Amino acid sequence: MPGQDRCLIEAWPQTYGKYGKLPYDSLLGRDVRDLPDGRYLLPTTRSYFNVAHDQAPRLELIEALVTHPDGSRFWSRYERLLLPWRTSMSDTFVSSMPLLRLVRSL
Repeated sequence: MPGQDRCLIEAWPQTYGKYGKLPYDSLLGRDVRDLPDGRYLLPTTRSYFNVAHDQAPRLELIEALVTHPDGSRFWSRYERLLLPWRTSMSDTFVSSMPLLRLVRSL
């Protein structure tokens, strides 16, 4: 990831939920910034790149208003642990583990 401009999804934990009716498998291989709610995902992507660059774990509290592709919205609050790791000098990954605290429909 460092020095690159893409943040590809290699796995999608079921704890993150779905984007409307999109199945989890349809998200694999896509860039995070290509998912339906770009306003929510821009800061998310930035965190992944920062963790990959710094090679240091980060615990974040996320509070976000999320919009589904059908236009419905919900408020979400969760903690997220980001862990960077490498398989080689050129392959950097960031694992994300969320702990959902609150979801409220609007």
